Amino acid sequence: MQRKWTNGDPCLSYLVEGTGTPVLLLHEMGGSLRSWDEVALLLPAQDFCVIRIDQRGAGCSEKSHSPYSQQELCTDIESVLDDAEVSEPVLVCSVASAAATAVSFAESAPERVRGLVLCSPGLGVEGSAREQGLARAALVESEGMRALLDGA
Repeated sequence: MQRKWTNGDPCLSYLVEGTGTPVLLLHEMGGSLRSWDEVALLLPAQDFCVIRIDQRGAGCSEKSHSPYSQQELCTDIESVLDDAEVSEPVLVCSVASAAATAVSFAESAPERVRGLVLCSPGLGVEGSAREQGLARAALVESEGMRALLDGA
């Protein structure tokens, strides 16, 4: 297993292991490519080419200090696949909020996606829960993560 980095902006950390059907594993918010360690062990190296990315701002990838869009996350995925020379369509497996990125990637680059596996997808939040989440995000943005400690 060898960690690699793209040369793009931002610089992204990723791993490619095995040969065969390409499988892209997208981690949850707050996770990293290490979140998939146990799953990757279950995918035989001779049957699957497992690609794991430290998404923008996570793990060993470059940290972003400005907002970014779903489209930029999709461009990041394309950069990793290009850098890893993966031209065959990938099976994209995602968890939680990364499901939105997986769906966006499938929509923006359907020729690069073989299929989707969405685990506990966090594709949207409705009503008061959405307003509460936005308020918490604004608090973190203005005062940092410590501002949430008392309510956690």
